[in-house]
Amino acid sequence: MNQEPSYILDTLRHIVEQFGLQSLRPSLSACETLIGEKAFVDVAVVGQFKSGKSSLLNTLLGSDLFPVSALPATAVITRASAGPSLTVQVRHLDGQTYNISPEQIKDFVTEAGNPRNQRRVALVDVFTPAMSEWPGVRLVDTPGLGSVYQHNTEATRDWLPNLVVALVTISADRPLSDEDRRLIVEASRIAPRLVVILSKVDLLSQDDLVQVKTFLEAALRESLPATVPVLPFSTRQNPQHWIEQLRQTVFLPLAQDVAGTRREAVRLKLQTLVESCRGYLQVGLQSAERTEADRQRLYAAVLDESLNAAVIRDELLLVERRMSELIRPAFEELLFAHRDNLLQTILRTLDAELPTWRGSLNTQKMRFEKWMAEQINALLRPLSEEAAKRAQELLAQAESRFRRVVEAFRDRLGHNVQQSVGITISPATWEVSPPHLKVLPVAVGRTFMLSWEMVSWIVPMLLFGGLFQQHLRHRVPWEVQKNLSRLVSDWCVATERALTPLRLSAVHWVETELATLDRLLRQQPPEVSAFREAMRRLEECKAE
Repeated sequence: MNQEPSYILDTLRHIVEQFGLQSLRPSLSACETLIGEKAFVDVAVVGQFKSGKSSLLNTLLGSDLFPVSALPATAVITRASAGPSLTVQVRHLDGQTYNISPEQIKDFVTEAGNPRNQRRVALVDVFTPAMSEWPGVRLVDTPGLGSVYQHNTEATRDWLPNLVVALVTISADRPLSDEDRRLIVEASRIAPRLVVILSKVDLLSQDDLVQVKTFLEAALRESLPATVPVLPFSTRQNPQHWIEQLRQTVFLPLAQDVAGTRREAVRLKLQTLVESCRGYLQVGLQSAERTEADRQRLYAAVLDESLNAAVIRDELLLVERRMSELIRPAFEELLFAHRDNLLQTILRTLDAELPTWRGSLNTQKMRFEKWMAEQINALLRPLSEEAAKRAQELLAQAESRFRRVVEAFRDRLGHNVQQSVGITISPATWEVSPPHLKVLPVAVGRTFMLSWEMVSWIVPMLLFGGLFQQHLRHRVPWEVQKNLSRLVSDWCVATERALTPLRLSAVHWVETELATLDRLLRQQPPEVSAFREAMRRLEECKAE
């Protein structure tokens, strides 16, 4: 770049704030982090789910730190860097951090242990002596793209601006899908070093391996201006051979020049950021330079009826209503399935307890109420914990549905800009996580509404005690049904209340993006000078 990185960052920060270019904030933040002298060089293993990312990292580190599963496993960004001893630190979205044992990693980073990131984990950092020969380098395991879990794909895409060295894993049994190609092109714009890892080559014969590698190299030459190395890899067949090849090709050169790699990464990321910023400004400048009639036509072409805010708000509201319809059946199915077991458990315990009860009618009534409350609390508390998991699943499902509406809007917006002014822009990513619901306490209702204290003195328990205890036994099914229904209702209310903030967040994102383009497209001739001045400052930041 022609200017110092700090100057370029200040210029970009000012322009982003001046023109409200929200979509550039994640990339701007990544540059600000990387420009620090102690910043790590992140070597990220990215690719489609089940392409061998975690297995590759485990082989590199010489231990099974990163969980591997037959199903999509990694759900949270996980990083490994040098440390004097093996230590694992969890960082939550609210900033809370604490250490866990290596055996607990799977409970925080996998879809099985932490479905849809219900624990709200931001990152998991592993510090290990196995990384001591590569100081300043950090390995990053990412959730798979194209996973059945949309939130995994989004977690990876949201992290991509931080990428410095990309190890793109492509499985030998399905080489170079369209998603692989798009990822490689995207990574090449933000990572100065890119290597394709052809994993699971033990599935291929030697002749097939040569053919697949040749095919990949030819296909990559068509998509990228620079040559990208393709390194075969297998965790099952002679892994040390492949590890040594990866060490010599990637990690040793990197460790020998961490500072130079960091500078190279900053340069590339800033250059990409400058070009993205220029794209937005060109849209606004073209609008500001046109006559009023032309400006109105451009405005109508970009922000057409497909991007009508009211229509999108209605789409999001429809998603919320449809999700609301699913909530009660989901909790009834979960909780009422336990009704018979609860009933039998309480009746067995009651039959053992009743013979020991003594006292007046009111005394036994009070004892039954207290005993029933204790039983219901003890038995429904674990069910409420299960309901909490179901609530998070429903909220994650709602977030995924809201996101599909938002992403369809984002794609239409980018298409309209490209078709109208021939400029490619990358609208912002909707960044939101489903709210985390705490386990609801069990609210036990009263057993008897009638005060038995007034009549207890006229009821001789010696004669009627057996009948009364039989009456208590007959109350149990009603108590179970009543309190299960109460718990269902409490969870329905809590989950439905959590849907609305999710929808409003999506609405706010859409309205903010529309407002950004609206402002850019409504620029009047007097504001042309502001765009030209910003473009001039960007020109000073261009690559040499």
